[in-house]
Amino acid sequence: NRLNLFRRRAYLGSIPGGSATPPFAVHVRRDGVTNKPPVWIGVGVIDLFFNEHVPYAERLIAAGVLLTLEVVPGSAPRL
Repeated sequence: NRLNLFRRRAYLGSIPGGSATPPFAVHVRRDGVTNKPPVWIGVGVIDLFFNEHVPYAERLIAAGVLLTLEVVPGSAPRL
Protein backbone atom coordinates (compact mmCIF):
# COMPACT_ATOMS: atom_id res chain seq x y z
CA ASN A 1 0.00 0.00 0.00
CA ARG A 2 1.03 3.62 -0.34
CA LEU A 3 1.78 4.15 3.35
CA ASN A 4 4.09 1.12 3.46
CA LEU A 5 5.90 2.35 0.34
CA PHE A 6 6.27 5.80 1.93
CA ARG A 7 7.76 4.26 5.09
CA ARG A 8 10.24 2.15 3.16
CA ARG A 9 11.35 5.09 1.02
CA ALA A 10 11.77 7.25 4.12
CA TYR A 11 13.86 4.59 5.86
CA LEU A 12 16.01 3.69 2.85
CA GLY A 13 16.34 7.13 1.34
CA SER A 14 15.65 5.62 -2.06
CA ILE A 15 13.15 3.48 -3.93
CA PRO A 16 12.76 0.07 -2.23
CA GLY A 17 14.48 -2.71 -4.15
CA GLY A 18 16.66 -0.32 -6.07
CA SER A 19 20.41 -0.56 -6.49
CA ALA A 20 20.89 2.51 -4.25
CA THR A 21 19.58 0.61 -1.22
CA PRO A 22 22.36 0.47 1.39
CA PRO A 23 23.36 -3.16 2.02
CA PHE A 24 23.11 -2.72 5.80
CA ALA A 25 19.52 -1.48 5.59
CA VAL A 26 17.82 -4.72 4.57
CA HIS A 27 19.01 -7.61 6.68
CA VAL A 28 17.31 -10.33 4.61
CA ARG A 29 19.44 -9.37 1.59
CA ARG A 30 22.77 -9.83 3.33
CA ASP A 31 24.97 -12.60 2.03
CA GLY A 32 26.98 -13.36 5.15
CA VAL A 33 24.92 -14.65 8.04
CA THR A 34 27.58 -16.48 10.04
CA ASN A 35 29.05 -15.31 13.35
CA LYS A 36 25.92 -13.46 14.41
CA PRO A 37 24.87 -13.07 18.04
CA PRO A 38 21.70 -14.87 19.14
CA VAL A 39 18.68 -13.61 17.21
CA TRP A 40 14.98 -13.33 18.01
CA ILE A 41 12.56 -12.90 15.12
CA GLY A 42 8.85 -12.40 15.69
CA VAL A 43 6.51 -12.27 12.72
CA GLY A 44 2.78 -12.70 12.17
CA VAL A 45 1.42 -14.93 9.43
CA ILE A 46 -0.32 -11.91 7.91
CA ASP A 47 2.77 -9.69 8.19
CA LEU A 48 3.76 -8.06 4.91
CA PHE A 49 7.30 -9.35 5.42
CA PHE A 50 6.46 -12.92 6.48
CA ASN A 51 7.83 -14.37 3.23
CA GLU A 52 11.12 -12.55 3.82
CA HIS A 53 11.60 -13.16 7.55
CA VAL A 54 11.02 -16.91 7.65
CA PRO A 55 13.55 -17.79 4.91
CA TYR A 56 16.04 -15.41 6.56
CA ALA A 57 15.53 -17.23 9.86
CA GLU A 58 16.12 -20.53 8.07
CA ARG A 59 19.39 -19.17 6.61
CA LEU A 60 20.54 -18.12 10.07
CA ILE A 61 19.72 -21.51 11.56
CA ALA A 62 21.56 -23.27 8.71
CA ALA A 63 24.58 -21.05 9.44
CA GLY A 64 24.57 -22.18 13.07
CA VAL A 65 23.19 -18.97 14.57
CA LEU A 66 21.24 -19.45 17.80
CA LEU A 67 17.77 -18.28 16.82
CA THR A 68 14.28 -18.06 18.25
CA LEU A 69 11.55 -17.68 15.65
CA GLU A 70 8.07 -16.83 16.88
CA VAL A 71 5.33 -17.02 14.28
CA VAL A 72 2.08 -15.51 15.47
CA PRO A 73 -1.01 -17.10 13.93
CA GLY A 74 -4.05 -15.08 13.06
CA SER A 75 -6.19 -13.76 10.31
CA ALA A 76 -6.69 -10.42 8.73
CA PRO A 77 -8.81 -8.01 10.78
CA ARG A 78 -12.40 -7.66 9.71
CA LEU A 79 -13.27 -4.30 8.23
